[in-house]
Amino acid sequence: MLKLNYPLTLLLVKICEEIRRLQEKELRYQRIFENTGTGLVIFGKDLVISMVNSGFEEITGYSREEVEGKKKLTEFISEPDRKIAINYHSMRSNGENPPCEYELMLIDRHENIKHILFKIDVIDSTQERVASLTEITRLKLIEKVVWENERQISLLTARMSEMEYKRRTELKTGKNEKNLHKKNIIFAGIVCKSPSMQKVCEQILDAAANDASVVIYGETGTGKDLAARAIHNMSNRSQNEFVAINCGAIPDSLFESEFFGYRAYA
Repeated sequence: MLKLNYPLTLLLVKICEEIRRLQEKELRYQRIFENTGTGLVIFGKDLVISMVNSGFEEITGYSREEVEGKKKLTEFISEPDRKIAINYHSMRSNGENPPCEYELMLIDRHENIKHILFKIDVIDSTQERVASLTEITRLKLIEKVVWENERQISLLTARMSEMEYKRRTELKTGKNEKNLHKKNIIFAGIVCKSPSMQKVCEQILDAAANDASVVIYGETGTGKDLAARAIHNMSNRSQNEFVAINCGAIPDSLFESEFFGYRAYA
C-alpha cells in the first residue's frame, strides 16, 4: 500500500512554487533588460561580455551570438577612449570611485565612429558590471554646427564693432557729419562715399559671414577684384591664399589644361 510523506510532499510543492516564482522574476528582468530603449551590456571583471540586448546590437551592428562570451567590451571602444575606459575599470576593481558616467567613441561593425554616453554600475554581490550605451552622435553634430554659427557671428560682430569704432573715432575729430559725408570713407580698400557704394560694403559683409558661393557682376575697372578680396579677407577663410584668375585672358583651347592639367603625349 502506497504511503505519502506529507512533510516531504509539502516541501517539494514549496520548492516548485519557488522555482516558478524565480522563473517569472527572471523573465520579467529579461523583458526589462531588453526593452529599456538604450543599449545594455553585462560584462565581467575580465571585460568579457556575457549578455547584451537588442539596443547594443543596433548600435554596434553585431549580433549577440557574435558577442556574448566571445568579445571584450574594450574591442568596441576607439583610441584614446579605450585607455581611459580600461583605467576606470582597473580603478573600480581596486575599490576606487572613478566616474560612472562619461562620453566615449565607439567603433561599429562598419568602422563608423559613434559618440556614446556611457553609464556603468556594479551588480550587487557579483563581479559583473552593467553598462548602458546611449548614442549622442547627432547631438554632437548639432553642437558642432551651433558652435560654428556662434563663431561666425562673433567674427562678424567683432568686424562690425571695429567699423563702428572707426566711425566714432572719425566723429571725435571735430568735423560735423556734413563734412564727414563729403570725405572719402575707405572700407577694405574700397572708397565708399556714395550711398550705393555703402550698400555694396554691407553686401560684402553679408557675403563674408557665410560659406555660400558669390558671383560679382560689373564692367571692367569697376572693382570686382577689390570686392572679392574684401570678402575673402573678412571671411573665416582669410588665413588661406586668395587666387585671382583672369579667365578672359585664357584662350578657349588652353582653358581645360590650365585649370585641370594635362597628360603628356595623351
